[in-house]
Amino acid sequence: MMTLSYKRQNHTLTHHNHHDPNHSAKDKDEEGECQPHTWTGQSLKQEAISAFFPDHSEEDVVNIKLLHKGKLIRDEDEVISYSKNNNDANKNNKVMKIIVMATLSSAVKDVQSRRSDPTIRSFAQEDSRMQERIGSGSRSNRRDAVSVTCWGKRGSDMSMQDKNYKFCKFEACTWQSFGHRSSDETPHAFRALEILHKLAADPGVKAVMMSRELVVGTLGEMDPIDDRIKNNVESHGGCLFGYNTNMGQRIDLKLRTDDLKGFLPYKQIVHTLIHELSHNWIGDHDVLFWSNFGQMRVEYMYEHSKLSASGYVADGKSTSQVAEVTAECSDGLRSIAAAVAMECQQDMQQHGIPLSAVMPAITSKCTECASSYKKNNYGGTRLGGGKGADRGVDKGRSTLSARERALEAAERRLKKQTKEDRAKEKK
Repeated sequence: MMTLSYKRQNHTLTHHNHHDPNHSAKDKDEEGECQPHTWTGQSLKQEAISAFFPDHSEEDVVNIKLLHKGKLIRDEDEVISYSKNNNDANKNNKVMKIIVMATLSSAVKDVQSRRSDPTIRSFAQEDSRMQERIGSGSRSNRRDAVSVTCWGKRGSDMSMQDKNYKFCKFEACTWQSFGHRSSDETPHAFRALEILHKLAADPGVKAVMMSRELVVGTLGEMDPIDDRIKNNVESHGGCLFGYNTNMGQRIDLKLRTDDLKGFLPYKQIVHTLIHELSHNWIGDHDVLFWSNFGQMRVEYMYEHSKLSASGYVADGKSTSQVAEVTAECSDGLRSIAAAVAMECQQDMQQHGIPLSAVMPAITSKCTECASSYKKNNYGGTRLGGGKGADRGVDKGRSTLSARERALEAAERRLKKQTKEDRAKEKK
């Protein structure tokens, strides 16, 4: 028996060429011993073509190659195979496997007839275009070339991770064909990778990582189709949005919606990430875990509230707007404490832990942040400073844009000047 093994597109096809019945009885071994049969490379190619391409002639199949044990079989090579006459003996006989690699001429012509998309620039063209824009005298061109990310100018400290406490590697789900075709409605893996980098450079996430000195090996995208852990949890009626492997060796997050047509809200993804970061310290979902999680959430929101109060903007938006936590930061630490308490209460219901068990930890972290805020005099100092500058977080002004803060300061100066003028007139 001669067996050809053919592998293509993750499928394995086998063809069995039974012993030629026209062979004489002299070639047969009554005891079932192995009988040699000699093939040439050319005859094996013809056999492979008839086995796998029965509707095509030999001329239609080009670039056919045969491999045996990693070596190429040439046309003039001789290959000896063995067959056994006794069917029971075949169970212990090692089958000779030959890998067939072939391409149809029609497929070659189809590829050669196609043209590259003229609307897509190559990497070399992109680099050349970038250099031209940097070298031009236009300020807008230079700004576009520098490229402003959602957290700040590319290459600045705000757009990068901390050099010590960070995610060392990023991995999107590339083994699923997301967005590979122009007709696909699923976002490409590049988009998922952008979200992972956005999470790593998030000022709130960086604050949490630095305060707890956390280092994560890999931040990856959970396979939304065929993730073993996710499928196991869902089979028991649960819902999984992320998991932490070996306390920080790897964190996987669910980024895509169930219909795969888009991504989950950024705010929800960050919530899951901080949940998994809390597992770097505590594995079980007990009171200690939720207390730690609540404090990490306070730190996250407080960092965005502090930056918004200082008037920092990136590409026209405050970081709290980019992080989708504007409402949570609207009244400073008071609204942050209420928002975190509500999150913890919802998450802890399935674990049977009351809010009263973790509320002291949340309140303690808010008090610590308030003390740090007053000590460092954060908030609004870039817009004139003064005694009223530290009211940014506590007075609910974190949602105001830089322009609104400037107008507010100008209005205060005008009122003060008007009051002084009236006082002079009375004298």
